[in-house]
Amino acid sequence: MNIDNDILLSMINAAIAAGRAIEEVKNSRSFAIHSKSDNSPVTDADYASQHTIVDMISHLPIPMISEEEESMPYEIRKGWKEVFIIDPLDGTGEFINGTDEYGVNIALCRDGIPVTGVIYLPSQKELYYGTESIKARKAVIKDTVISFSSIEDIESCILPLEQQEDRGYICLASKSRRSEETIAYYESLRRDIPDVSICPVGSCVKYCHIASGEADEYTRFGSVKEWDTAAGDALLRSMGMPLVDIHTGKPLLYNKEILNSSDFTVKRK
Repeated sequence: MNIDNDILLSMINAAIAAGRAIEEVKNSRSFAIHSKSDNSPVTDADYASQHTIVDMISHLPIPMISEEEESMPYEIRKGWKEVFIIDPLDGTGEFINGTDEYGVNIALCRDGIPVTGVIYLPSQKELYYGTESIKARKAVIKDTVISFSSIEDIESCILPLEQQEDRGYICLASKSRRSEETIAYYESLRRDIPDVSICPVGSCVKYCHIASGEADEYTRFGSVKEWDTAAGDALLRSMGMPLVDIHTGKPLLYNKEILNSSDFTVKRK
């Protein structure tokens, strides 16, 4: 028995089921939108995804940190060797606006390091996953698939995909937030690479584009939460491209006392 593969399989099946729950809410065309304490939106789809994930991985003896659940105090969390970090619906704003740039993020972290990452994009039915021992892969999930019984059953391709020739340098940008530091960085990047394309993309889709070889860089100034980055970070780490702190040059760490990720960058090698 490969315990890590069993955990990965549970994460994948949970992400696919959560994506199906999100799409059911979307197709109902009558979902509620609420405001959280920080004034960010949350929908019935966020909650449906959260409940699905919890139901499907709670049998594993691993605690969870999720955007849609109150986090345990750090005095308790700091003793966790392993933890799932989850964003049940990354890109809630995009979901509300009717775009397809949203996804399900599930990461497994050990000693603060993201070692397994699963991202599922429900609209495209695209699954991305990677671990310390499995280089990033992509699979398109058929409508007939409810769950997988083994990792070997998943028809996937190893990333990156074949790149288009002469597509130029592509830097991905957040759709929702651009700080003064970010704008200044883009200006300096244009001076260094005159033909660079700055492409706004929502949510975890950015990490999928980089893993696939469709983009070269994502640099983010301004704090985001650990659940926004953990799954994408694990996916890209499986390819040797961790998200690194812009100021220290060190890979990001997780399950910290304050659950924020610092300014970071990731660039294709």
